[in-house]
Amino acid sequence: MVQKGLIPPALVGKGVGGGPAFRRSETFFTNYEQHNSESLILSKSEDSYIIGNRASHDIRLYSKDCDPMGTDKTAAAAGMSYMHLLIIPKKKVYNVVQLKDNEAIKEMIDHFNKFWQRRDAAEKVNARIRLAMEEREKEVIRSLEKDADKKDAFEKVMQDVRGYAELCAAKLKELRVGEEGIVFRFHAGTDASIPHLHMHVLASPVEFRQHSTLVHDRKAIPAAMVMEVIDAERSLPLSSQVL
Repeated sequence: MVQKGLIPPALVGKGVGGGPAFRRSETFFTNYEQHNSESLILSKSEDSYIIGNRASHDIRLYSKDCDPMGTDKTAAAAGMSYMHLLIIPKKKVYNVVQLKDNEAIKEMIDHFNKFWQRRDAAEKVNARIRLAMEEREKEVIRSLEKDADKKDAFEKVMQDVRGYAELCAAKLKELRVGEEGIVFRFHAGTDASIPHLHMHVLASPVEFRQHSTLVHDRKAIPAAMVMEVIDAERSLPLSSQVL
């Protein structure tokens, strides 16, 4: 089976953003700070980065009429919530299955908690969400340049998209970490899109997910559950542990 989520063959041996050349076994999360603009990093600690999702949160921007290739991507391409962040460790870690203890997960959660306490945290997140939305808008407009009717229809869609985003942005700072607010999730094993450990940070209330994809919910494992399994495995006799 071919491992998905690795650097495309065309970029192997080349660098992006002035970073070191990519190796065949690396991903776009490898050496993230060296390959990406500082503006894309919402926060960084000694061990991890908090970054925004490159995809927009709104499925309406990925419908067949909006997609440059004419493909309906509403089910999978958009984010899982208005706020869909990722926390990635600086070290190369494949996935949660590689972890021998919960220290990396605890550090990522602690990093986010400290970040969210900052007065400018919500606005930094809102700005990153707007950027993802605007980049997708530009991409769609370029593809519809020769179709005036579709372009006009898309602008009407964008008015609704912007209005919804503004409502969410105004309420975001009120959210707190917890099952009724901000939650932490992992996609384990073959369900992970990129083979570099990353924790999804989502605004869970329905109002923040009204126009986001729900298709990934089935594979989104709560961080607390992952840590519970890791702790349980550590408590087993050495002879019983999976080697």
